[in-house]
Amino acid sequence: MAFATSNRSDQLFTTAATSYTVTLPTLNSGDLILVSTTVREGASVEPSGYTLIQEVGRNKYCWISLFAKISDGTETSAVVTNGSSSVCAAIVYKISGWGGSVSSDIDSGRLSALSSTSPSIGLTAGWGADDNLVVSFCGAGDDSATFDTFPSGFTDTFQDKTDTGRNSSVANATCQKEITTDSTTVSSYSLSETEAIGAIAVIIKPGTSGGGATGPNTPINPSITDLLATSARLNWEQG
Repeated sequence: MAFATSNRSDQLFTTAATSYTVTLPTLNSGDLILVSTTVREGASVEPSGYTLIQEVGRNKYCWISLFAKISDGTETSAVVTNGSSSVCAAIVYKISGWGGSVSSDIDSGRLSALSSTSPSIGLTAGWGADDNLVVSFCGAGDDSATFDTFPSGFTDTFQDKTDTGRNSSVANATCQKEITTDSTTVSSYSLSETEAIGAIAVIIKPGTSGGGATGPNTPINPSITDLLATSARLNWEQG
């Protein structure tokens, strides 16, 4: 196997609204689209054609949601609606070379707190040990907070915030990690001050391309096996 690969983008909506048009990267058919939104109030509703993976809120001051869709290669944006007028911080991942099924090739977890640190999240891949990609998201509101630390062992760290002032801002963050085991613990993010905070994490199965067994017990391609058997039979019949 080989790890799925990711490409990340982000977008801020600093004017309170109940609908956000999130721009997507250039996509290929079969790519996994992950859209994470953090809003101050309300609960975001999945865009048309998307599946809600997880959502978690805290004290009406932070609500983080994660949506997923298998791309048909033509999408350019995703329209997320929200139950209340709010600012929004969005993160988008394009995941390539993954397992291909939202229902069976993604496992996830969520937790929330009113704290300066996010709760740790334990993840287990239902398919077992593999070249598994873990992606973590964290959202905070309602002040203009900054993330000081990220989960241990994670890379490609990113954070952003609407910076629309105290009692009106949201901040979000993300990072990722490659593991070869079937489970992991996503440790805490820390904030510059106590906030309503929510965290979501996913573990993603790799696709079948790349890697795989290469030793002497590796099965021969079935088509080659058939060809060799046919050749041997013809040689025997012809003496």
